[in-house]
Amino acid sequence: MIRFVSNRSYLLLAAGSALVWLSAWVTGLCVDPGTWPVRYTLFGIGILVSAHVALAWMWKLSSEHRTAGYYFEALGHFDTNDPDWAPLEAALPIEECAGFMWMYRDQIEGAPIEVYRHGITRHWLQLGHDDTAYRWSEQDGYQPIPVDGAIEHLFEGLAELAATRETNGAEFLAERDAGAAEARWMVIS
Repeated sequence: MIRFVSNRSYLLLAAGSALVWLSAWVTGLCVDPGTWPVRYTLFGIGILVSAHVALAWMWKLSSEHRTAGYYFEALGHFDTNDPDWAPLEAALPIEECAGFMWMYRDQIEGAPIEVYRHGITRHWLQLGHDDTAYRWSEQDGYQPIPVDGAIEHLFEGLAELAATRETNGAEFLAERDAGAAEARWMVIS
């Protein structure tokens, strides 16, 4: 049966092995340094450097493992199963809702926040079920902002793209991609 050992165990095993080998090597060098050929000294230095690199790699690996754990723990807070369009339909006329994608549901102090993304402008809109808009920042998390300001920010840049608030995002992007393919351009979005 194969048994998996944790990164910390590998780190301790490598450190212990390196310490035992290093003490034997230093003892041999101290007892009779004149009889040691240069290749033994260089071999010992090479082993020390290799052990140091291996320890640094294992330390980095355990750090990445912890980071991945934090990431997947944070993902567990998101609900991506059942889209809820009610907050968006309450904030905008129904004709303007066609350009949106529902991304996920998050929570702030137990209250759900629906997160939408506009298909053309690619701007995000976070709406609570209590007619509150939010802006996300990594430093402060969700901060309440005026709904009107959030909607104005959401539609910035539509005029430059020759679209309106009522333009369906999927249809707009399909037309854009078809035109680009006709002109032999590659679209990366």
